[in-house]
Amino acid sequence: MPSRSVARGLASGALILGLLPVGGAVASCGEVIGLSKIDRVACVGACDASTPDVDLVPDVAHRDVHVTRPDAATHHDARADAPARAETGPTCMVDGGCTAACTVPSDCPGDAGTAAMCCQSVCTDTDTDPTSCGMCGQSCSTANVVAVSCAAGVCDGPCATGFGDCDNDKLTNGCETSLTANDQNCGMCGNVCGAGFACQSSGCVSLNPFLSTGAEGAFNPAMSTVLPPGIHNFTTITVGAGIIITTSGSGILDLRATGDITIAGTINVSGGAGGSTTINGSEPGGGGGNTGNPGTEALGVAGTGGQGTAAPATAGGAPGGNFGGGPGGGETQGLCGAGGGGYAGGGGGSWTGTCTGGSAAGGAGPSVGGVGGGAAVYNGAAGTASSIFSGGGGGSIGPAAVADLKVATTFQPGSGGGGGSGDNFEGAGGGGGGGALRLSSETSIKVTGQLLANGGIGGTGGTSGCALVGGAGGGGGSGGVIYLIAPTLDVPAGASVSAAGGGGGPAPCQPDPGGAGGLGRIRISALAMCTLAGTFDPPLASGCNASAAAGTPYVAAFPN
Repeated sequence: MPSRSVARGLASGALILGLLPVGGAVASCGEVIGLSKIDRVACVGACDASTPDVDLVPDVAHRDVHVTRPDAATHHDARADAPARAETGPTCMVDGGCTAACTVPSDCPGDAGTAAMCCQSVCTDTDTDPTSCGMCGQSCSTANVVAVSCAAGVCDGPCATGFGDCDNDKLTNGCETSLTANDQNCGMCGNVCGAGFACQSSGCVSLNPFLSTGAEGAFNPAMSTVLPPGIHNFTTITVGAGIIITTSGSGILDLRATGDITIAGTINVSGGAGGSTTINGSEPGGGGGNTGNPGTEALGVAGTGGQGTAAPATAGGAPGGNFGGGPGGGETQGLCGAGGGGYAGGGGGSWTGTCTGGSAAGGAGPSVGGVGGGAAVYNGAAGTASSIFSGGGGGSIGPAAVADLKVATTFQPGSGGGGGSGDNFEGAGGGGGGGALRLSSETSIKVTGQLLANGGIGGTGGTSGCALVGGAGGGGGSGGVIYLIAPTLDVPAGASVSAAGGGGGPAPCQPDPGGAGGLGRIRISALAMCTLAGTFDPPLASGCNASAAAGTPYVAAFPN
């Protein structure tokens, strides 16, 4: 129990023992005798009936000692003859502490540097009290604030993890802003996620579904280059004017960049042309074109590359079209052309009365073009048949791709055309299907050069001045697919983006040209920062505006 120190100094003025000024830590519950006004304090010591609180309101006239006991609101004069009277004094709080009471602000002058005010009969420092910060009764908000404080009359305190005080108002709403998934305040107030990015877990993350790891660094070849097929992870991609980029194998090239993609040269994943021949007799037909790269196979050899299903060999022995164009017919390898490979290749050309043209991947019969289903524009055209020979059918992207113009599940090459039939002069090979090309950037794509995924043209039927019976033309390969995705996309006038079907090969000495390949697909995903003034095949329906019409590029807002 604290001692009851009593100091008497009636002649020399007031003496205060055991008290601290406003803002102090603890003041004892003792007695005060004084003649002058004294500092008011928050008395935190325990109060009980045997330890009276300090009055703090001395009666100057009588030089009384006033005490307030916790069980009474009556102050007692130390003089025996003084009547009991009520006065304002310190209040004993419920928790046993006592605090300086007041009636008017002048009762709470405070020390230098403090702002003591009389708030609800209690002397309060409005510079530091978070329940009366800046003025009486003005409480600081506790919303998402770890430790509420008041400094110089302004509410403060650290924000809870994942929150920020973005309006600089901890008084009314504390740390009001969530920073974990806020595109305008991501991770910190004012950190705006740019176009094509979203705030996730307090960080701006690209919305592009085809992100690059950047593991291969910057791609900026000084000469034409053959890239291995598949996914490539670059930081930036720059193809200068005069540079040509091709691929091999499957014909699928998926180029991704964390930064900008700039194409002033050419990226070409078009199918190879069907082989032609002018040899008279005892030779195989023209070789098939490769799918996804511009190569052509040797005489009698089916085109390679691509994906899907290989066409079977003909009854006469001509090999099927693997995934590319079928070879033409010839005397040493059967007279009928082989079908094209892929997903819906063109049928091989027949020779009337001798053999039936090879069937193609997807089931196309002799000389029949590959069938895409749905819109006819994606179907391959049939080869033309005369009284003796017939040209190869054109390839198609196939029903699954036609049903997926959005390219959600069928990022794949096109199909090869069928080979034409032949006799003294061999039939021509079918063209390869166009490959699959994707350019994906987290920032921007600009194309001033060419992006090509065209089907290969059918080969020309054999001839030598038409003195003897000539061979039939090969069918064209179908177009492939080109997929462009970036927040900003710029294809100005003069640039070209094409996934057209390859033309059917001619037959100069016979009315038996091959059928043309069906149309390929173009897929575009960009934001409002979009310019599409270049040449597109298939042609654009409405520039950068959303479109999903058959026979046109599928255009949607990034990242869709």
